[in-house]
Amino acid sequence: MKLTTKQLTILSLLIAIHVVLSRHLAIHIGDLIRISFASVVTGIIAVYFKPAWTILACGISDLLAALLFPTGPFFPGFTLSAMVGGSIYAALLYRKPFSWYRVIAIKALSLIIVTAGLNSYWLSLLIGKSFIVIATPRIAEELLMFPIEVILLGLTLKYLVPQLKKQIVI
Repeated sequence: MKLTTKQLTILSLLIAIHVVLSRHLAIHIGDLIRISFASVVTGIIAVYFKPAWTILACGISDLLAALLFPTGPFFPGFTLSAMVGGSIYAALLYRKPFSWYRVIAIKALSLIIVTAGLNSYWLSLLIGKSFIVIATPRIAEELLMFPIEVILLGLTLKYLVPQLKKQIVI
């Protein structure tokens, strides 16, 4: 489970890009909804690195984003959610051929388990509102973003990742 210096450098760079995409280039709608394209970076990490590294990278990325650019109080549940999301990506992408079905499955599982499930639950605990009140607008936003995120992640995995593999041998 060791990483070479080159692999560690690439993983660190991808974590940094993930933090920037999740905090600085995200679109915030109110206090409950944040649209981010950081999942594309999670997909790239999951293709290149073993599942344990993907899960760890997602956790580190969330911790760094929360500590360096807080948007509210730190809550470890969101770090757990990030790691669960990383495990979904890793399980469906690591050493697997590209498939649009996999991309759809990743986004659907992430929507159901992480966004609608865990994150809405964490927010209901923090804010003190009902789970349904929190989850409903979040699910609506995710359903609107679902095709966009599937296409963006799918095109990245289909066209960008093979080019990266040619340029950067990990």
